[in-house]
Amino acid sequence: MKVTTLDESVIQDIGHAFGYYDYGTERGLINAFPSREATAVYISGYVRMALRGGVLYTTSENGEAYVAYKLPGEKLSLSAMMCLVKGLFSSMGFKDFMRFLRIMGKTEPGLDKRFDKEKKPYIFVGMVCAREQYQGQGYMRRVMELAFAEGNRLGVPVMLETDAKPKCDRYIHLGMELAGTRSCGEAGMLYDMIKYPEGEKKIMLYSEKLKIFSAAHPSKYITVDGAQYRYVLGGKEDGKTLVFLNGGMNTLEMWMDYVDALAGDYRVLLFDYPQELPTNQALVTGMHSFFKELGIEAPIFVGASDGGMVAQIYVQKYPGEAGGMILISTGGMDEATLKSLKKKYRLAPIMLWYMKHCNYEKLKPTLIKAGMSHIRNESAEEIAYAQDMFETIFKDFKQEKDVHISGLLADLMNQKPVTAEDFAALEGKILLILPDQDFFSGKMQEDLIRLMHEPKISCVSGGHLSTVLKTDEYIRTIREFLK
Repeated sequence: MKVTTLDESVIQDIGHAFGYYDYGTERGLINAFPSREATAVYISGYVRMALRGGVLYTTSENGEAYVAYKLPGEKLSLSAMMCLVKGLFSSMGFKDFMRFLRIMGKTEPGLDKRFDKEKKPYIFVGMVCAREQYQGQGYMRRVMELAFAEGNRLGVPVMLETDAKPKCDRYIHLGMELAGTRSCGEAGMLYDMIKYPEGEKKIMLYSEKLKIFSAAHPSKYITVDGAQYRYVLGGKEDGKTLVFLNGGMNTLEMWMDYVDALAGDYRVLLFDYPQELPTNQALVTGMHSFFKELGIEAPIFVGASDGGMVAQIYVQKYPGEAGGMILISTGGMDEATLKSLKKKYRLAPIMLWYMKHCNYEKLKPTLIKAGMSHIRNESAEEIAYAQDMFETIFKDFKQEKDVHISGLLADLMNQKPVTAEDFAALEGKILLILPDQDFFSGKMQEDLIRLMHEPKISCVSGGHLSTVLKTDEYIRTIREFLK
């Protein structure tokens, strides 16, 4: 039911519930305010704005829980907005206000801004609160169902942002999805949540996801020892660092689904292999300096395909420095596997020469077809996603980048074979995710298992592209391993 009048004591209750929320070890938006009481004053101003603007709703006449949401196209009056302005300036002085603006100004645009830019309608939930005496009794679900019902009626998604992992988990329990995370610096993280209307599960293509990911996580650049790294670093600043190592396309965006799903609990680093590093030994040496520059210690490598092999080379070269390995759809760098790969790719030098001298634009359709040859019993939606992924990547893919990564792949056969002793220090810290229809044969997978010490093994259904096509399953497996 819509709220038209509200006792001031109830407004104060709602403000208190927000201001004195127990974040545990997390930081939240309360850290953008000078005190918890200041947060409560600001939220009380928000409630008055929602009440004046006609966008405040409650579960019943008893007012157990409240939700403020705007329907598509709904605007707030100036008088309503002034209630929020008054609340803001009542909660802090000028110095604290400037600090608040600085924190908010550094926060990346939310999901609602991206929908606005694309002119897509949605319902935005600005506040949800079960009063403290009614918490834990199911009223949060009941009040959110008011917004969900409107979303179903209008056929538009419902979205909100929240500032704590337990809150995020609660919204997921209520049927929402985590659409992304954003750093607020000293004020912690923001979690963008969305719920699509019933019967409409939005399955986005790679190109659509890429736009959202690039806006939320713009790439940064740094030059270390003459090599330029394009990278994305985010997530929980004091968490363990997951370092994702790319497969044969050498594009960090292959991991974009993993970032927001894991960034709430871990620090996450994605990067492209610099073209200034032509061999795998040069690459891992450069990575070592790159990690030091970013202050990364004990990285947990998440490597797919060739990236899994790079992880093994790194651990061999820098014993005792890795915090763990998660190897996906890859083979071991053992003597038997390298011998098999040398035989399989005996024409690699000729192919590399051709790659350097061919009309690369004319070659791209053949390369896309080669990528799609890894499809193994995937659904029609997954096949469409893969096709769009390869077409999107190759649209702007440069010949020199392909020559570089192809050179790194050929160079794998020149590496010193690893042995089981190289991974002894990581006993119990290794996860192997092995698809049953992978490019790497069953024999290669068995050899990989024998190299590792007490690895956790997850055998999954799928092929070599499952890393990007079945991300939900892979993320669940990784999260369970890291607990």
